[in-house]
Amino acid sequence: MDEENAVHPAAPDAPAPDASPAAAAPLPLPDENLALAAYDHWSPIVRTDTTLVPQPPRTDANRAWRNATRGTKAVLAHKAELSEKLPTTNWPLLESAPSLALAIVAASALAQRGSAGSSDVGRLYREVTALRRLLLESLKGPVEKGLVPAADVGKIRQGSGTVDAAQDCLALVALFGKYDGALAGKTAVEPADLEAAQVRATALIAAIHNPQAGDAATFGKDRDLLWAALNRAYDEVRRAGGYKWLDDLRAHVPTLGQAE
Repeated sequence: MDEENAVHPAAPDAPAPDASPAAAAPLPLPDENLALAAYDHWSPIVRTDTTLVPQPPRTDANRAWRNATRGTKAVLAHKAELSEKLPTTNWPLLESAPSLALAIVAASALAQRGSAGSSDVGRLYREVTALRRLLLESLKGPVEKGLVPAADVGKIRQGSGTVDAAQDCLALVALFGKYDGALAGKTAVEPADLEAAQVRATALIAAIHNPQAGDAATFGKDRDLLWAALNRAYDEVRRAGGYKWLDDLRAHVPTLGQAE
């Protein structure tokens, strides 16, 4: 894939901070919804761009976004002049820099949340597994006495995995409710155990299907690919800015990690 085809310019707009030093305090922060929209746009693109080599972050994502936005804005103010002087400039690539930086902000945050979410899933899974075991063990006697159909319990025992464990707990709670009259006083299961099974299983399923509590490693890989894409795009910004401002480049087009 060549560089022209690797970038899709129709990305969500990134809000632009003022380039003047006076406006830099307090430092602006990107809108979370816009950052997530940028991530949703760019993540599938960078995953399939075979020209990108993942690059771990070298500076704070918010700082990179502010500098990328400021630098790109400065260059675009002279687009007509620079288009004539630098005809080979890849303007769609150049213009993608702020949106890519915005996507990195979201990917970095999602990677952190994903780590916490994965911990929640592990804790809930352990609790659900213990409750599932308690409920199943408690039904052995009633099944042998014919108080509860063996086929119903056998069906619940089938399968494995995190989601299956949660679904088993919910099915067991429903089974205890269906045969509550026959099971009254026949097991050691308390109403609090059934309530805990219902609550923990529901929470586990929600945690599994929450995209912001998902695979931290995936978000981290996306972040590193997005950094590679941003560096490529911002090189184009810096090249155009270097032609315009020469030795005064950093004052108009800061590096991504430049202090503000």
